[in-house]
Amino acid sequence: MNRGSSLQELKAGGISEVVSWGWDAVRLVDELERIDYQVIDDLRPEDEGETVSWARIRFKHPETWRILYKTPGKVEGYWSFVPLFKEGFELLKEGRIAEGQISEDMIPEAGVKGCFEMFFTMIALNAEYRGGIGIEMLYSSFLEVVGKLASEGVFFEEAAANAYTPAGVSICKSFGLKHVADAPYRGQIYAGKFSTLLAMMAQNRNEYPRELYNAKFGKTH
Repeated sequence: MNRGSSLQELKAGGISEVVSWGWDAVRLVDELERIDYQVIDDLRPEDEGETVSWARIRFKHPETWRILYKTPGKVEGYWSFVPLFKEGFELLKEGRIAEGQISEDMIPEAGVKGCFEMFFTMIALNAEYRGGIGIEMLYSSFLEVVGKLASEGVFFEEAAANAYTPAGVSICKSFGLKHVADAPYRGQIYAGKFSTLLAMMAQNRNEYPRELYNAKFGKTH
């Protein structure tokens, strides 16, 4: 099978898919961490945080992640983020705490409407699938979720991420995030307005989320 046809077989999935595979929340987090260790050299357990805590967060907030898979039970990539109250977000943005220290009290309850902050915890894809279609599926599934959240009254004001790798730095810069701090252990913190990220990511993709943001906040881009 050639690489192009392999990419074509990738599918985006969420909680309904992983539950249908018989996975619980801990199994999901274990599989996501497996990807993390494959794409980031010298990643430490403390960088990842407590599995049980993340398991509760991921199943309680199924809108905060999507996986890419080719066959059931085999994750090839994923993206994930956490919605945060301002106080916790600022700690992460300033490099005062690491992602592994995110706790449930920093995260708004699922289904609560409002304007929050977003911290990307991972965008990862196995090397075999890093062609255009694989990356496009990650971005497209993210935009779909952001649009759904916006339609339900959940918006984001600012976004940030810890770029562990040169590829991570490139992604951050490509979507308008700027270097604001060094991470406490490794990596560089990038941050910026979520509307800027959304405008740059939505180009030639899914404009629906951007339209909802423009309707709420006014057209800024």
